[in-house]
Amino acid sequence: MKSVELGEISRFPNRELDPGKVKMLNDKKLVLTLIDPERGVKLEVPSLEQVGLLQQSSTPEACKAYWMAFSNIGRPVKHGDHVTAVIGNSRAQGLNVD
Repeated sequence: MKSVELGEISRFPNRELDPGKVKMLNDKKLVLTLIDPERGVKLEVPSLEQVGLLQQSSTPEACKAYWMAFSNIGRPVKHGDHVTAVIGNSRAQGLNVD
């Protein structure tokens, strides 16, 4: 996890090694959340009027880098926190926020 835009956005970069296993990351129908269990905070991927959801939606290709962004308005999630990314039924726990 990377804190960007003065901490107002938390970016979740990922590199697709097996596109078949991770195509759900780009499914705009799934709810994507970022949870900071220590602070009791749940962040979501924002949808901007002119842009849409701040996540990529193209068909994943092997060895390409992709991302999604979570709104962190008010900066409840901070550098050094450990968070969990929830994507549909999948969870990635213990992600460090840089």
